Amino acid sequence: MLLSFVSIVHVFLGICLLSCLFTNFKRKVWSLNPERMVNRLIASILPWLPKKFVWLFSQRYIAGETIDDAVEVAKSLNRDGISVTVDHLGEYITDVRQAEEVRNVYFSVIDRFEREKLSSSFSLKPSGLGLLIDSEICFGYVCEIVERAKSYNMLVRIDMEDSRCVDAEIELFRRVHGLYPFNVGLVIQAYLKRTPADAEYLAGLHSDQTPINLRLCKGIYIESEEISIKDRREVNHQFMEVLEFLFRKGVYVGIATHDRFL
Repeated sequence: MLLSFVSIVHVFLGICLLSCLFTNFKRKVWSLNPERMVNRLIASILPWLPKKFVWLFSQRYIAGETIDDAVEVAKSLNRDGISVTVDHLGEYITDVRQAEEVRNVYFSVIDRFEREKLSSSFSLKPSGLGLLIDSEICFGYVCEIVERAKSYNMLVRIDMEDSRCVDAEIELFRRVHGLYPFNVGLVIQAYLKRTPADAEYLAGLHSDQTPINLRLCKGIYIESEEISIKDRREVNHQFMEVLEFLFRKGVYVGIATHDRFL
């Protein structure tokens, strides 16, 4: 009888322990942003999926695999009164020789869009031009691309990438902007806690002679809570605060978001 009683107690305590663990697990799971969880899942499996399968999900956001594809989509949007920006995907190269190939692609794209007389600007990811390998080579290639765009009175925006690149990309922009103030812009990300300070710094570079051209987006890279805002409402709040600040400073801002509320 005593053994049975002890066994019952052990079972009861085990159930209580499992219940506590499960409750804690549920709290942790539900405290996560569902959108963030899905993004992490997608990001983790994408490298293992066939390219054709990935294309099914990405074609809404990517014009195509060739310059001809990009031209046709741009023409269609232009006919509807919509200007476009063109970005060659291929960031985080591992060999600096790849940077020259990326530069040459931009030369071809810029020349082609000029011949077609399309209403467009261009965006580039510095990590695709060697930023994390040799920042001076990257600077040289970015200048060459912006110089080509300048010859047609076009604009190139420097995309903002993950937190490893932020300081280097702001400095890259500052240097290129000093040479081509009317033909280069920069993207900043509202979800980073540092962005209000970055916006203030960039606004300090703005003048009639050296105008600042920015694009404000939310940001898509997975960053730690120490440096990024995780709550969607807080991100939206900071997005609007930064946007209004830049407007007050007379800075041109391209508003980039899929958020219907914003």
